[in-house]
Amino acid sequence: MRMSLLLFAFFAVAAFPAQQSVDADPWLQHFFDYSREYRRRLPSLACDESMVLQRVKNGKVKWEVHVETTLREIRDETKSDEFKDNYSFKTVNGKPPKAHFTVPYFVHGAFANALGAGMERACFDYRVASIENGATIQINVDSRPNLSDPACQDLPRELHKMVLVDASFGAVKHVERSISQEFSDKHHDVPFVSVDFAPQTLGNQTLWLPVRYEASDAGKQGHEVATYSNFHRFVGEVKIVPDAPVLEVRP
Repeated sequence: MRMSLLLFAFFAVAAFPAQQSVDADPWLQHFFDYSREYRRRLPSLACDESMVLQRVKNGKVKWEVHVETTLREIRDETKSDEFKDNYSFKTVNGKPPKAHFTVPYFVHGAFANALGAGMERACFDYRVASIENGATIQINVDSRPNLSDPACQDLPRELHKMVLVDASFGAVKHVERSISQEFSDKHHDVPFVSVDFAPQTLGNQTLWLPVRYEASDAGKQGHEVATYSNFHRFVGEVKIVPDAPVLEVRP
């Protein structure tokens, strides 16, 4: 899973006043609309990415590498809401990367899918609460057990998602998502993902984009933390070459 829209004026303060008493339905609909609009309007962009990747065994770090990259998030013009990740590795532990450098735990697709989509109401239970003296709306999402609706059959079991929405601006500022290890193993997905968002300027637009990303598997045997900075619109062409197998994060 790696993002929905943010930032544009139609999510105005007046529409969602901060208050302790919360009407769940408007906030849920806001999140669904926000997520769809985010993917629809997110432009191709580039940014600097700093990664720390680890392998952990019995609670001890057995392997760690620090990687600096340029990430290009490129919209697929043939599919309105699909993106391709393109990475240019700049340094590995402070040195130029060797030819054909790969990393053993590397999450792919998280940037564009962080918010997720397709959260069918028939498949999930939702709880909405006002926290931080009304400054933040917390949305908790849990998959329902023993799903019989055909629309739910391919969705993760034991999914839990927690979303924090700025009550004044309506922007999503934090998302956490966890799924069962069984589903993760079967679908080559990431068991745990956490994303922090902050406003970034792209030309004449201000978008709430990921600024910190964390992913791990069960027991954190594989662990990745990434931070993003220096966002700008991407203009140009990139040659996409085959990559080593990676973990795909789904909404």
